[in-house]
Amino acid sequence: MNKMPFIDRFTYFDFYLPSNSFYLRLKCIVLILLAILSLKYFSIYLLPINLWLIYIGTLSFWILHTRRCKYLGYFLFPDKIVRELKSYRKNVDIYDYDSIMSLKDANTRLAVISKKQDYH
Repeated sequence: MNKMPFIDRFTYFDFYLPSNSFYLRLKCIVLILLAILSLKYFSIYLLPINLWLIYIGTLSFWILHTRRCKYLGYFLFPDKIVRELKSYRKNVDIYDYDSIMSLKDANTRLAVISKKQDYH
C-alpha cells in the first residue's frame, strides 16, 4: 500500500480532544457491544441498522483515537459529529511540512511552493 508520508491539509483536519473524550470513547464501545448483542436477539430485518450502528461506533472510536477527521465527513456518518469535532479544530501553520506537501500534491505552482519552503 502506498501511504502518503504527510497529512493532506485540504482533506483532513486535526482536532484537540474534548474534555469528555473518555466518556465519548466509552459510549462508542458500549454502542458497538450493544449492537453486536442485539444481532443475536432481534430480527434479521434489523441487521442493516445494527451494522450501521457498529460502523458509527468503530469509526467514531477511530477518529477520536487518531484525532484526525475529514472535512467533508465519511460515508453514512452523521454530519453532526463532524461539525462538533470541527469546533475543536487545531490552528494550522501554513508553512509546516504537511501544508507545503499538500500544496505540492494539489499541483500548485512551483514558485509558490518554493517561496513557502524558503520562508523558514
